[in-house]
Amino acid sequence: TMRKVGWYTYREVIPGDAVHVGTTTECKDPEEFFKVETQPEVTTVVSSDRITPGTELSDTLQVRGTNGEAVTVRADLFGPFASRDAITCDGQPIWTGNVEVKGDGQYKTAATTLTVPGYYHYRESIAPTGFVRGFEAKCGEEAETSIVAGKPNILTQVSAAVVAPG
Repeated sequence: TMRKVGWYTYREVIPGDAVHVGTTTECKDPEEFFKVETQPEVTTVVSSDRITPGTELSDTLQVRGTNGEAVTVRADLFGPFASRDAITCDGQPIWTGNVEVKGDGQYKTAATTLTVPGYYHYRESIAPTGFVRGFEAKCGEEAETSIVAGKPNILTQVSAAVVAPG
């Protein structure tokens, strides 16, 4: 079991004896190399599942499986959507930010202020690099979704303070 990421190679040594000639394989035989990579995972929770226009929203990331490798988590925020069922992760996100991760643990995205009512959804990803395999969260996860709910402010004014019958 390999516990650290990196390149490894096999080298076989067959000791000689009275009837056999010993041998040792090349240490740099390309057929004996193998790469051990890590598969990080990110689970997240939005700072609030319901906010009002003009409020900041951020995402808390729980990163596991880095095996000590530094990775960059990209967070994309999509929205606004008219309903939860309308959420997609296609097209251009309204906000994108990177979080530099130096190992397993909890991290937080920068906050962004949302002003338009609707549903918003974060989606995180990690691009594959070196010894790190890529990761992409599912689109539309409930823990990643927040609604910006407008607060209508209704002002009324009567047409006349005094009216006659009819």
